[in-house]
Amino acid sequence: MLHLRGTHISDLPWDYLRQSRRVSLSLANLFPRLSYPVVRQIGAEHHEALFAAQAKHASQALGESATKEFVLNHIFKISPHLISRPEDLWRELLRLHYRDAGLPPVLADHVAHVLGDHAAFKELPISELFASKGTLLRVVQNAWYRYLSRLGLTGTRTGEPTPADFFAQADVPFEHPDVRVLVDLMFLEGLLHPLAVQGAAVSIPEWAKVGIVQDPLALRNLVAGGHQGHSSVAANAGIVLPRLGQLVPPIR
Repeated sequence: MLHLRGTHISDLPWDYLRQSRRVSLSLANLFPRLSYPVVRQIGAEHHEALFAAQAKHASQALGESATKEFVLNHIFKISPHLISRPEDLWRELLRLHYRDAGLPPVLADHVAHVLGDHAAFKELPISELFASKGTLLRVVQNAWYRYLSRLGLTGTRTGEPTPADFFAQADVPFEHPDVRVLVDLMFLEGLLHPLAVQGAAVSIPEWAKVGIVQDPLALRNLVAGGHQGHSSVAANAGIVLPRLGQLVPPIR
């Protein structure tokens, strides 16, 4: 089989043309039950899974809005209509970006539209948070420093400058178990940066010590070495290893 990426058949050798059978494939042909304007904005890395989902779950042609819901449910495992509480939102955002699976803008905008009526989310840049891992990490990072400040801890930001004044101010429910386990993992993998503090951190719960450090060298060794065999380094740095065995299920 020869895959021609261009449109000029005449560029092929004559013997290929004489013995071949021409088959044209397009997204519209591959996904006849889904809205083409939506499908064309979905990354090619998702096409195989989307094709399988269409064959199994799409019994009739879907319009544009229904196609967006279909892709969100079957490819990204997100049900935006079931997101109603802050912990639901932040769990889905953290889970999504921890897997490096940010939403295409067309889907991020759809989620923002669905969540637009929730008063708890009014001040948040929902579309940007679902589409951009960098935006999500900066918002969570800033929220973490403010969370520690409310607990009476101040210190030096590590790994990033102070965000600009216009940056979104969000209150992330760090104490919720589903959020906490993902934040733990992000600190240990260097996606989030701890607050460098001096003195004993006695005013915060034990689980939150994953996000502070009194010995920056110990933290760097922990992140570089991975999760296994570093419990002693973690203890020296005042860090609680994450609960790696816990899985945070998506909202269904």
